[in-house]
Amino acid sequence: MRLRSVLVVLIAIVLLAPAASRADQLFWTDPNLSTIKRSVDGGSPQTIRSGADYSYVAADVVRQKLYYTIGSPTPMLLRSNYDGSGEQLLATFDIHNYPRGLAVDPAGGKIYWTSSDGYVAGNGTVRRANLDGSAIENVVSGMVYPYGTALDIASSQVYWIQQESNAIRRASFTGASNQSVYSLGGSSYAFSVAINPLAGKLYWTDPGNGQVMRSNLDGTGAVPVAALNQFSLDAGLAVNPYGGRLYWADTFNHAIYTSDLNGGGAQVLFGSGQVSYAESIAFVPEPALATGALFVLGTILSRGMIRRR
Repeated sequence: MRLRSVLVVLIAIVLLAPAASRADQLFWTDPNLSTIKRSVDGGSPQTIRSGADYSYVAADVVRQKLYYTIGSPTPMLLRSNYDGSGEQLLATFDIHNYPRGLAVDPAGGKIYWTSSDGYVAGNGTVRRANLDGSAIENVVSGMVYPYGTALDIASSQVYWIQQESNAIRRASFTGASNQSVYSLGGSSYAFSVAINPLAGKLYWTDPGNGQVMRSNLDGTGAVPVAALNQFSLDAGLAVNPYGGRLYWADTFNHAIYTSDLNGGGAQVLFGSGQVSYAESIAFVPEPALATGALFVLGTILSRGMIRRR
C-alpha cells in the first residue's frame, strides 16, 4: 500500500469524524453506580451505559469503539460507540474466566485482557481475541491472580500485575519472553497498569503501598508519583501522553484525581456524587481518530508493512 494513499484515507477519516471525537475524552466504569461514564474535554460526566456491573474499559481510538466488560452475574465482553450506542455482545465467559483488565491493539486488530477464576484462586491467564471477539486464545497461563492490562504496541508487549508473586510482568503478544520487570514487595496490592508510549514509562496503582508509581518500561528507575489511599482497591488508571496528564481513582474516597506525569499539581477532577468506584479508566486523545490512526500508521511503518516512496 502506498504511503500517500494511506495518508489520504486517514485525513478523510478525521474530517468525517463526529465532533465529540475531536475532543479529549475520559471514560470510566463505576460498578457501584452500574454505569460507564465519560467526560468530554473535562466537562461534566455523562452516563453512556447503565444497568450492569461494568468493570473494565478500553478504547480503539482508530475505529472509535469502546470495549468494556461486565463482571456479574455472567462475565461478558462488549463494545459500543463512544456515546454508548450500538452495543454489541462479543463474548460470554463462565465463572472461571472473569476479566481483570482490558487493552486494545488497533494496529494488530486484537483485544487483550487478564482473567482469573471468579470465586476461587487460580486459572489466571492473559488472553486475546480479534476485535469482534472471535478467535479467543490464551497468551499466558498458569497464574493465580493477574490484574490489569497495558500494551506497548511499538514493541509488541503486554504488561500485567501478577498479585500472587507481587510482580509486574510482561511478555510478547504471543506469550514469548515472559518475564518479571518489577518486584512490588510484600505489602503490595496493585491493580492497574498504564503506559506512556511517548516517554517509555510504565505507571501502576498500588494501594497496598499507598502509591501511584512510575518506572521505565523495563522496571528500572521506579519512583512514587502520587499518594493513594491504602483502602482504594481496584483503583483505575490512565495516561494522557499528549497532554501530559495522569488520571487515577481513589475508590475509597469516591474520586478521580489528575496531575502532571510527575505527580505535580494533583487535584480532584471528579468527586463524590460524580464518581463512586472508578475501577477502570480509559483516555481518548484529541483528535481521537487523527492521533490514533497516525500512531498506528507509525507502528506499521516501523514494522516495514508499508512500502515507502
